[in-house]
Amino acid sequence: MLLEKLTYPEDFPIRILIGSVVEDPIHYHSDVEFIYVLQGEILLRNGYCNYHLHAGDIFTNSGNEVHSLRAVTEDNVVARIHVSTAELSQYFPNLSKACYRTYSKKADDKRYLRLKELMLQLLTKYQVKGTNYKSECVYLMVDIIKHLNHYFNLFTFDK
Repeated sequence: MLLEKLTYPEDFPIRILIGSVVEDPIHYHSDVEFIYVLQGEILLRNGYCNYHLHAGDIFTNSGNEVHSLRAVTEDNVVARIHVSTAELSQYFPNLSKACYRTYSKKADDKRYLRLKELMLQLLTKYQVKGTNYKSECVYLMVDIIKHLNHYFNLFTFDK
């Protein structure tokens, strides 16, 4: 199991990678990661649980959670969004201690649909890279984390 050291672009606490997954071996990192399957299917292992993710599914890895990814279909497209816990702790002091669970099998869950909407807005702003896109992406991420804290935070570690 390897510690993955994440790096971020200067003055931007978000790293977004969009592409196909073949296999990403077991690893962990201190930052929050969103796995958003845009097309196809992947297998995500988080701790001792396996999740078969389909297009439209979002899974959130909280900081320091051991996980891996593997393709189920070759045509998969996955957005992997890393968030610098150190940078965003100015807005959310307990971000590094939170444990989020966003995986839902209910297609009509309004909380989950709102999360998808916010994530798509973030991906669109990032892809278009218009004027002030970095600030707009950070504001959207703040909204996303507020939404996570309100609806998807199982618990927060404290001492």
